[in-house]
Amino acid sequence: MIRIDRIGITEKENNILSIVECIVNSDEISTNEIMSSTKVSSATVSRVINFLKKKNLVVLNGKSITDFGRRPDIYSLNSDYGCVLHYEFFTGKISGYLANLSGSIMNETEMLFDQDMSVPELKTALITICDRLVEQARVSKDKILAAGISVPGVVDESFTHIERIPNINIFQNINVFECVKEALNLPVIINNNSKLATIGEQQTCYPQYNNMVFVNFTDSFGIGGGVIINGELYYGNRRAAGEIGDMFFDQKNFEAEYRDNMGCLESHAGIQILYNRMIEAMKKGRARILKQLLQEAGKEKPDLQTIEQAVMLQDYDVSEIFDEIIKIWSSAIINIISVIAPEILVIGGAVSSQNQTTLNKILYYTSKGLYRTPDIRLSSLGYQAQVYGGIYLLKEFVYNRIITKIIFEQA
Repeated sequence: MIRIDRIGITEKENNILSIVECIVNSDEISTNEIMSSTKVSSATVSRVINFLKKKNLVVLNGKSITDFGRRPDIYSLNSDYGCVLHYEFFTGKISGYLANLSGSIMNETEMLFDQDMSVPELKTALITICDRLVEQARVSKDKILAAGISVPGVVDESFTHIERIPNINIFQNINVFECVKEALNLPVIINNNSKLATIGEQQTCYPQYNNMVFVNFTDSFGIGGGVIINGELYYGNRRAAGEIGDMFFDQKNFEAEYRDNMGCLESHAGIQILYNRMIEAMKKGRARILKQLLQEAGKEKPDLQTIEQAVMLQDYDVSEIFDEIIKIWSSAIINIISVIAPEILVIGGAVSSQNQTTLNKILYYTSKGLYRTPDIRLSSLGYQAQVYGGIYLLKEFVYNRIITKIIFEQA
């Protein structure tokens, strides 16, 4: 649900925003429903809606059906009023998405990039993706109201830079906000991909939960996450909350310098660590069932589903490694639940709804460390969660920073 800021506004402005918020958060809504929800008079609702129609922000969808009397008008947001642009940065790849103001993805594309690219090359890549998206969607660039960037690092908006971003070297030495603004000539928001995935998962699948933790296993070494408390994403000091991969679980971790260890949980039990250990086992003539399954499937490298298959077929070498990794994950989850006590904990990223064997193992081990049965679930969105989260925050940004300003200036 989009929430529009109400700090320091007049009663008239508050009435306008209440009506806008009702329309924004409904697929379609009648004037009677708006009055009931906002407690605003019929005359005010009518006046505000007429203004919003003139501004092309809302459209009339017809009349609602009632048993008695005059049928009230049905309105909805004009989702074609503008659109938003969302970029996701991965190791060696940028994905771009164009979405309308209802959040529907209009088009998507991707391009490869060198992690050592220069600033001019970065700007060119951003512009190229933007041009592709608007051309394929057949919309004008002028329709784009804001852009968002999703990155695997700690985003400190106060200092407009990204800390500890792995595998994308250029972001460590530049003001990313200003760079993107200059390239696109648009307002920009930047956020961590795990935090965006948390928002996407909560808003799309679990809006009924106000306290939630999302654990994001990336397809590399990283393990990120996000925490929602009282319905709001918790950022913490310097926006660094949710760095689950940095959790310590073994005294041996104190033997290494932090910058060499790069996050104890993820350096010992990231998805890529799991895959690498399986590869090493096969090289040594072990994990033969896994090797056979990969050959039959024509796969060069292991993935979680094939590993689960090998476990089910009693490949004991695979089971030994798999159990060790799952115990580490479960230790972290036990600690998270013990400290935060969320209503629900969701696991996503490289671990998807198909990985029921993984979930069952986690539930088994976490039950040994918690006095109550935890509500742990697998993401149904996979990597799309961060796309939905990014688009949701862009919509919220547009309504709060752009559309509200337009309304107040001209109302």
